[in-house]
Amino acid sequence: MGVGVYCVCVDICYSVVCLDKFTSNMMAAKDGGTPPNKIPFKTDIVKRLRFTGDPSDVTVLTFLKNVSVLTTQFNADWEALKVVLPLALTDHALDWYVENADTITDLEDFCKAIKTAFIGADYKVELNKEFVARTQAPEESLRRYTEVMKGLARQVDPKMAVGELLRYIWSGMTPEYRRLNPVPPKTHKELDSLVLELDATVQATKRYSPPDPKNFPLSGDSLPRAPIVVDSRRSSLRSASASQGPPGYNPPPRSNGWCDLCSQRGHWARVCPQREEFQRWLQGHQ
Repeated sequence: MGVGVYCVCVDICYSVVCLDKFTSNMMAAKDGGTPPNKIPFKTDIVKRLRFTGDPSDVTVLTFLKNVSVLTTQFNADWEALKVVLPLALTDHALDWYVENADTITDLEDFCKAIKTAFIGADYKVELNKEFVARTQAPEESLRRYTEVMKGLARQVDPKMAVGELLRYIWSGMTPEYRRLNPVPPKTHKELDSLVLELDATVQATKRYSPPDPKNFPLSGDSLPRAPIVVDSRRSSLRSASASQGPPGYNPPPRSNGWCDLCSQRGHWARVCPQREEFQRWLQGHQ
């Protein structure tokens, strides 16, 4: 029997089994009982569980993360999951499942077996290397990065301390994000609020475009100036009065003890005896 014929037979057999399970579930729901299988047969769920075994398509860790999300969401066990898996697995993954499904007892056993088969017996070492070396990509959101790191941490060490995990996450953030928050978070709640705040800030910064300088002048040089009106007649009289003074006035040299009004020594201009005469003359020439 050829490989192609074998695969077709396997698909037919599992389709019959799944149809039988689906019929049993519907009958149980109709009778008012709880269906044995808690994961619904929906196209989007089957797509989320799609796995070929090729790491360039969907990685083992991504597949296991989808399995964990769905089993938690529907509170499903291994018996419920293995009814849906034949519809989602293809190629090498389906061949492996056909050969090993009967030896798997629960979800934990399934996760260990599939990691050993598609990552290797030393998968924990490889997972730890990936976890330590993982950093946030330039265009990756902080939310996506933290979800990936939490998923890796669950695979590497489910009992990893919260502080250690958060330090790993913070150290792998891009400089742009770390500049906004130079101190690593201390709790998961603090991390969640930080993710929302920093993602919103970074996205707003990327969307910002500076105003056109033509419409918004940035310096006083580009603002229109009011014209300055000068009264030439008054300006000339003031300059003449300042330079000439009353009859007989000679500007004194700038030295201590000279009066600026009468050019005499011995007193200052503020106490000059000719001050009133000089002021009357100055008012008459304005």
